[in-house]
Amino acid sequence: MTEEEQMNLWLDGRSVHNHDKTRNVLDDDGNVLRKEKVKGGECCPDFSCCMPDLKWSDSKRREYVRHVATHNDKAKSKMLGEGFAAMLKATSRGHHSTPLETSGF
Repeated sequence: MTEEEQMNLWLDGRSVHNHDKTRNVLDDDGNVLRKEKVKGGECCPDFSCCMPDLKWSDSKRREYVRHVATHNDKAKSKMLGEGFAAMLKATSRGHHSTPLETSGF
């Protein structure tokens, strides 16, 4: 699935881990050499695909998507950091594993 497809599902309240995530491999001049699959794929911004209890509210998901659409990287990064911190906190409270551990990293 594309990032956009994953984002649209997540915005609709369906948290789906993107096992098909790819990245561009570049040469020294920045030209794309090939695409390669990202090990472990990609979680939703709130990690709710792997940890459902962390699911953000509808309004918070819409706010995040608005930041993505308007290229507000500072606000987007802040929200991602908050999501990551919540995931780590939940893990420290005894959740069985982090998304990074279940993804193979």
